[in-house]
Amino acid sequence: MNKSALALALASVITLSACNITEQVAEPSVSQEQVQFSDFSKNFIEKLWKNNPEWSLWAGYGKYDDILTVPNKQNRQKDLAITQTQLSALQKFDIDTLNPNQKTDYYLIENLLKENIWNLTKFKSWQWNPSSYNVAGGFAKIINGRFKSDKIKFEKVLRRLVNVPDYYAAAQNNIENPTIEYTQLAISN
Repeated sequence: MNKSALALALASVITLSACNITEQVAEPSVSQEQVQFSDFSKNFIEKLWKNNPEWSLWAGYGKYDDILTVPNKQNRQKDLAITQTQLSALQKFDIDTLNPNQKTDYYLIENLLKENIWNLTKFKSWQWNPSSYNVAGGFAKIINGRFKSDKIKFEKVLRRLVNVPDYYAAAQNNIENPTIEYTQLAISN
């Protein structure tokens, strides 16, 4: 009988301890900074898709599928300004106050923004990679995509087609020192 009473007492203590641990884990405190970062993250994604409609098309977002960005100097400058503004806003958050998931998001966003700045200011593939100028993939994505009706597909395609002449005019103006390999790739596509 003593062994049964002891076992029951231990089981009760373990169960009560587990309940207390569960209660502590179930109610994490959320700081104002964490709430603000959560809002920033959500807004960042929407701004990312709006500023990069081609990315949103390939990601399957759909809202900006009908927009074809003209790769001219004005759009690169606009992209750089938006990216720098977003990076500045991100860096106002104190990383030490964020929860582990938010820290991961912080670093992912930071890396994406810094990569974009580097691509626009240092790498500059828009000057030497003619194979990157091909609008066909975006149109194929829409035509073969998830839309419920052909009417919606054709409306998106027609709105997207409007910028094709300006797109290729900008591409011609952008190319300065194309590499042989990328030029051959552009010709073969």
